[in-house]
Amino acid sequence: MQKLQDSSLEKTLTHMELSYQELVNRVREIQAKQNIDPLTALPRRDLFENESRDIFAFIIIDLDHFKSINDRFGHPIGDAVLKNVGVLLKALGKLHSRLSICRLGGEEFAIWLADPVSPEVVLNLAEQIRASIETLVIPTNHMTFGVTASLGVVTSDSTICGSDIRSLYARADQALYAAKQNGRNVTKLAA
Repeated sequence: MQKLQDSSLEKTLTHMELSYQELVNRVREIQAKQNIDPLTALPRRDLFENESRDIFAFIIIDLDHFKSINDRFGHPIGDAVLKNVGVLLKALGKLHSRLSICRLGGEEFAIWLADPVSPEVVLNLAEQIRASIETLVIPTNHMTFGVTASLGVVTSDSTICGSDIRSLYARADQALYAAKQNGRNVTKLAA
């Protein structure tokens, strides 16, 4: 009888351990989903804001005239644009292990590199991204249309990390503003 009770107790404890592990796994899964933008499947802005690695380059991507896409074709088509850009950027992220990507919000995305790179290399990468976005073809019920983006790029001569990432962001944002002022569909390197 004692053996039967011990066996039953063991089974109960094993089941509780499995249930606990399942609960831990489910909590981790929920936390991971909270950090992912459901529309683009890219990490949310928190990834950028909580970055602890050294950052050597930062790129802000802003889709040109996005509001007019939503106004003209409707929000479902605007969502399709964001999804397509998300797929494109996610594929890029798989090619570069030290490159991080997130959706900042709205029609803005960010990319940062954790490897020392020259301004020319980062500018070339940003220009390739801009050109790739320009090749996207978005279907609607009656037609297709293209999308363009403006990009602001900044590089650092020395490692920037922690709170200083905000200064990189601010400089990239200024370069983005200059790109928008220069006619859009432009990549601009911060001065």
